[in-house]
Amino acid sequence: MKRRHGFTLIEMLLTMTVGSVLMVLGMSLLQQAMTLSSQASNHRDFDSAANRLCDQFRSDVRDATIASVGQDQTLSMELAEHEVQYNFGNHRVTRSRTIHARAVDAADSDQTASHETYDVGPSSELSVEILESPRRIVLVIRRSSSLKHLPSRVDRHVSAVVGRRGIVDPETEKRP
Repeated sequence: MKRRHGFTLIEMLLTMTVGSVLMVLGMSLLQQAMTLSSQASNHRDFDSAANRLCDQFRSDVRDATIASVGQDQTLSMELAEHEVQYNFGNHRVTRSRTIHARAVDAADSDQTASHETYDVGPSSELSVEILESPRRIVLVIRRSSSLKHLPSRVDRHVSAVVGRRGIVDPETEKRP
């Protein structure tokens, strides 16, 4: 009798089954890794935009001489030679800087010098308010949880005193 070399049907089916199970497990791990990578990227983008917004906001408020909040969550601030306006809406903040005509030699009217947009993401809520004693402006950025039963959490809370950089102690002639 000749001995045949090869695989039986049972061996082939068993090998294909094990291979399929390993392939499904590998694909689910790959899908989870891609989801986590996407979430990390979104969180990094949010952190970057929120940090830039908080730093610029704090700097503008400290340089401001006059500040007011409109009904539509628009914050306007007068600075030495320009005006800054923050428009809060649709999960994004737009900062517009307008140079006053007196600061521009050849121009007859105010000029918009720059626009900057901070995209804080669709799961974020922004609020701004002016508080007294000392006069300060508070910016709060809340992020809603991906879990429906958890409330949104405060992610950033920035409080800055209006005109802080312009305040000089008369006795020491230094800024506080």
